[in-house]
Amino acid sequence: MVAGGVVVVLVGLAAIGFAAGDDDGGSGPAAAPVPSGAASATTDPELTDRTYERGRCYLWDLDGASSKVDEVDCAEPHRFEAVSDNPVSMAASFPPDAPFPATDDEWSRLADEHCGAPVAAYLGSPLDPYGRFGISTIRPTEEGWALGDRDLQCGIGGYAPTAENPDNDLVSGSAKGADQSMVYGPGTCLVEDADGLYAVTCATAHHHVAIGDVHLPGAPGSPPPTDDAFDEQAARECATVAGTFFGGPFQETDSVYVGWFTLSPESWAAGSRSFSCLVSYVTPTGDPRPVTGDARNPIPA
Repeated sequence: MVAGGVVVVLVGLAAIGFAAGDDDGGSGPAAAPVPSGAASATTDPELTDRTYERGRCYLWDLDGASSKVDEVDCAEPHRFEAVSDNPVSMAASFPPDAPFPATDDEWSRLADEHCGAPVAAYLGSPLDPYGRFGISTIRPTEEGWALGDRDLQCGIGGYAPTAENPDNDLVSGSAKGADQSMVYGPGTCLVEDADGLYAVTCATAHHHVAIGDVHLPGAPGSPPPTDDAFDEQAARECATVAGTFFGGPFQETDSVYVGWFTLSPESWAAGSRSFSCLVSYVTPTGDPRPVTGDARNPIPA
């Protein structure tokens, strides 16, 4: 890559299923898009000042406090896991006078087009389209583009929201061989709106609180459970999770119930086997009911 700076963009984090409660306060299947991450970008630090090695992980500041890029053990929090030693060139598609791709949608398409295959080859399995990992690229800034930079460094980034940091984009552990499931740390608060579900601080009005997660058995390549079998096991396992979270049996009501996220067939095929259990708040008509505070002491918003 030539001088001129780069931008890091994380793409590919999509939606996962959500099992909502029925009008009687029980838990049953439903579907809702759940955004698990958003694009992130930076022109600082100078990410072009180094090479990247396949299977190595990297960390840098996003607040501009430092321009240093550190190679870290993948077991430690990191922003980028390189999937190849060399960048891929887009020069065949973009001659010297080609305009700079100016939108996130364009860069997302280019990341999928040029980095989808290297990411899949590195993982040795499909990338879970609804999981916690996504294609991440180090790509030229507009200034670098004008100087002829047409290279994409392909990698993997992720999203790991917690109660303390719902926007956390630092992941620990290599994506290679990992369960890619999108799970939320216990106590993470979630808002539901027309666009889906996303993590917020618990001082903000929210409709659900993650209380723990469940891991299902299932060998690679095994068929996913039927919807009924999944819901039956999820209801049983999440009741146990609720008891652990609250320190005793949890009593569901017409306005507070235990729910869970579902695993799509695509997620199961990618090896994802975990899902989060939730406490959810609804109105008498079954609409999401906003509260503030944590799940042990919710306050009407």
